Amino acid sequence: MITTITLNPSVDIRYFVKDFAKGGIFRAAEHEKTAGGKGLNVSKTIIKLGEQVNALGFLGGENGKYIEKELELIGIENYFTEIQQNTRNCIAILSNDNSQTEILESGPEIAKREQEDFYKKYTHILKRTNIICASGSLPKNVNQAIYGELIRIAKEENKRFILDTSGEPLLLGLQAAPYLIKPNLQELEFIIGQKINTEKDFKTALIKVKEFGVNIIIVSLGKEGAFATYQDKLYKITIPQVSVLNPVGSGDCMVGGLASAIDKEYDIEKILLLGTACGISNAMERETGSINLNAIKKIMKEIKIKEMSF
Repeated sequence: MITTITLNPSVDIRYFVKDFAKGGIFRAAEHEKTAGGKGLNVSKTIIKLGEQVNALGFLGGENGKYIEKELELIGIENYFTEIQQNTRNCIAILSNDNSQTEILESGPEIAKREQEDFYKKYTHILKRTNIICASGSLPKNVNQAIYGELIRIAKEENKRFILDTSGEPLLLGLQAAPYLIKPNLQELEFIIGQKINTEKDFKTALIKVKEFGVNIIIVSLGKEGAFATYQDKLYKITIPQVSVLNPVGSGDCMVGGLASAIDKEYDIEKILLLGTACGISNAMERETGSINLNAIKKIMKEIKIKEMSF
């Protein structure tokens, strides 16, 4: 069993607008509405890969009810904590020039009692889960160090924790030594506090992050592929060129693939192959947080993983 944590989920609304520009009035040619949030995208990937998954976080109001119904349809076990305030909306406007404009609400304020209820559910669910994946931003009134605390609780139960966030929550989470992190280049620069301009800088940065005690570090570089570390080894991941329809959610699908592979006890190269293929597959789909199993099998054969020295 894999558990996902989405503390700040959303109802994602996508509008497809021809020739969108600031200040105009437009009619959407199409629109879509889905249950969103990074952790829920991870959950959708895990379900499609044939794994059991349960989801925790905070849900409230009419938006929360909508997400609950979507979870039921998808087959994700719902352990979300009910809150008084309404779950947020996130709006994306996609245009025919391949641009995307996003408007992200900050999210509800979480009461102390609601946070206490969440912790009770979390400690209970740890008894029957193997891996925890925590993803995304924090809602209001939630301590920036919450991921670090969740990691420490998980480690007391000998559970592996995957963390995919940014900013202060990432820095504070790192201090608790999660099993795996997946920063992008900008997030890696934020962690070490300096720019990365050369391959030597990159290797030095990864060595610094390894000192936190993280087992696996994967730095995604978009179409340039990724770098990964495991134990004392460094891997360069080269990916095939594909036709990209919607890259949003690719990092989440990558996390879902990584979690599934780790849960199956795959070796490190197969973990990296499946995770990377899931991320690429999402970029080829129109729907955010969606993968195609047939495409993944093909993509895995085209990904190149090269072991390098530090």
